[in-house]
Amino acid sequence: MQTVRDFWCRSFGEASVLLGGRRSRKVCHNTVLKHQSEPDRIGLFLHGEEIASFFSDGRVKLFSRGWRTNTTKNRLNKVLPNRWILYQGKNHWWLYNHDTNETVPFVEGWVIWSDGRPTD
Repeated sequence: MQTVRDFWCRSFGEASVLLGGRRSRKVCHNTVLKHQSEPDRIGLFLHGEEIASFFSDGRVKLFSRGWRTNTTKNRLNKVLPNRWILYQGKNHWWLYNHDTNETVPFVEGWVIWSDGRPTD
């Protein structure tokens, strides 16, 4: 499987383009994009664990799956809208919005829309 160097994938549409009609594609070391059983969802997998789900309606759902490592954080930052960044501070993960200067704790299953709006 060919690797896409320095992949960035912030939406279902971008994930579809990266897949290029394939069922799955390796996009980085130990990182694979896969079409899921639902036709409107593409998953990003790290070491076999789904860490992000892209939905055709513009949602992206984020997970660490208990692996709060630099690699997981790196992959999740590659799928967040440009205004958001995931970082670690005082042994906790935080999401920071550059536009609003808002910081929120990272929560498993956090949903963000492709335009950068978080789901309440």
